[in-house]
Amino acid sequence: MRKAIPNIAKSFRRTYATLREIMANTGTPRIYHLYGFGTPRSVNILARVVTSRALIKPSEDKTLWQNLRAAIRRYTGKPIPGVMVKVQLGALSHTIESDALGYVRTVMEFTGTPLNDHTLKYTILGEKYDVFHETNVFINDGGADFGIISDIDDTVLVSHSTTFMKKLRLMLFKNAFSRIPFPGVPDFYTALKKGKGGNSDNPLFYVSSSEWNLLDLIRDFLDFHNIPRGVFLMNEKEINLLRVWKSGKTKHEHKHDKIDQLMDTFPDMDFILIGDSGQKDAYIYKKTAEDYPGRILAIYIRKISSGRKFEKVKSDMHRQKNDATDMLFLQKTSEAMVHARKKGFVS
Repeated sequence: MRKAIPNIAKSFRRTYATLREIMANTGTPRIYHLYGFGTPRSVNILARVVTSRALIKPSEDKTLWQNLRAAIRRYTGKPIPGVMVKVQLGALSHTIESDALGYVRTVMEFTGTPLNDHTLKYTILGEKYDVFHETNVFINDGGADFGIISDIDDTVLVSHSTTFMKKLRLMLFKNAFSRIPFPGVPDFYTALKKGKGGNSDNPLFYVSSSEWNLLDLIRDFLDFHNIPRGVFLMNEKEINLLRVWKSGKTKHEHKHDKIDQLMDTFPDMDFILIGDSGQKDAYIYKKTAEDYPGRILAIYIRKISSGRKFEKVKSDMHRQKNDATDMLFLQKTSEAMVHARKKGFVS
């Protein structure tokens, strides 16, 4: 049996490579907008060019097989490197070549008249392509009470990230309608977005170690459960179907980098950070509070790991206590809501 395992794995890899080639050859070139955020003077933009079949829209009556087909499509798209993409925002345009993984990234600087048109347009150049996409970017005009930076897996969305088989079953056989949020999350995130007076429009930034392949599922999930959307900053590492079980399993430098990017992009904005105890959120957020003193209003960490691991995280944070920032370890979202009301973050 042990000798047969390498042959089985090799056969599976060959089958996957064939499947991916078929999906790519029968797919359509597409450009996916991943994020666009900044100020009237500077906007960060990321998109990706791939050949893929159209993603399958979820519904409550989808079967396990239909959900599996949707998961396969998420992970069998093929990046298109080396194509030129025109990126237009307001009166400014850049022409960018997609990198080896199909990503198109740029920072658009408005040195003259500040940006007032938030419409972003992508066009793939070249006779063989007829691909155009239009969307909007988030621009901070200085009117927010604060920003919210949140993890997704096991913070908003029940993911069982620390339990292999449960995680794999959710990823492959559930969809945005059949997956569930933690109780109280829709109300809490809506209250944070509305802010202390109840009529603000505070920005949400979802910073996740999961890959961009899952973005459609996450957007649909948030919409279905009435959780406010925001700007998504996800992992740019490519994960294929053979390694889907490794989704979100990185050393989390990505989270450090993206949070630093947000803090530096919006230097006048304070933030609330929300995560869980399953991975490294508490340590990352603690370092952020140290690197940007006075700008982190509160840190909320949901307990999802085992008792011993959870107690170790709490002990580590207690030893490194930062008296300037409240870090709360929570069993329930309602505990965060009580604290936020007490601090005047929400009405």
